[in-house]
Amino acid sequence: MNTLDRLEKRFGRFAIPNVMRIFTVIYAIGLVLWIINPTAYMLYLALNPNAILRGQVWRLVTWLLFPPGYGENIIETVVYGAMGLYFYYWVGGMLEQSWGRFRFNFYLFLGILFHITAAFVVYFVMHSFVLITPTALNLSLFLAFALTYPNLQIYFMGLFPVRAIYLAVLYVGIELYYFIMGTAGSRVAILLSLLNLGLYLHWSGALKRLLAGKFGGTKRRQGSAGGPKIIPLDSAKRKKEAAPEKKARHCCTVCGRTELTNPELEFRYCSKCKGDHEYCSDHLYTHEHLES
Repeated sequence: MNTLDRLEKRFGRFAIPNVMRIFTVIYAIGLVLWIINPTAYMLYLALNPNAILRGQVWRLVTWLLFPPGYGENIIETVVYGAMGLYFYYWVGGMLEQSWGRFRFNFYLFLGILFHITAAFVVYFVMHSFVLITPTALNLSLFLAFALTYPNLQIYFMGLFPVRAIYLAVLYVGIELYYFIMGTAGSRVAILLSLLNLGLYLHWSGALKRLLAGKFGGTKRRQGSAGGPKIIPLDSAKRKKEAAPEKKARHCCTVCGRTELTNPELEFRYCSKCKGDHEYCSDHLYTHEHLES
């Protein structure tokens, strides 16, 4: 049982269902406020530690009122903002259904905590204000989505079908450029998104399974002379027969893969199918719902 399993067992009942719906409403309100008065965010809502320490504690929440997209004029702001709202609502919903309610809540609020902590650390260490918005939080959501569904096709700019993992690589490349050429604020924000993702992968055990799925079984055991170690056939056969056979706890209804054959996969039950039907992460959203 990994760290997140223990936390879910103890605190899982407190997880908020459909939490991304709440954040979509928050982003939508922020989009409207941005259209009405873009400077209001910086003046009254941004995550400013100096203002918070002077009593403006609402900024600990209102800094999330930042639109997921905006342009140079009202039309571009409405179009890009609406696209961002839909996209991140969809990404968050997919992650919640795939990971489970508690794990997605944990990941999302862990990212928020990192953002707030970083703002105060920069304030006390560098004695300056660095603008931190939910942009890096949304980046961490997309990176997690791309690792969960690497082969899922996303229509880039609504026109070109691209695999999620390729789009994530492009996204990281752009952020790396901003990290090198950008300000201290952009560097802090990018590090936050990567730290959030890295810690989640570590605590959930997903990083270990990912590496096992990619590199497992590819290494040769070396003998004392540096060459491959040869195991006698009879000895290997006896060891295989003597070892107790492990039974899979999860099995995909569509492809039949299990956590033993494919440890990198996540398995979930479908709430729309009648009966107990479990699916791997590749088929959870692409299968036909069963009536019995």
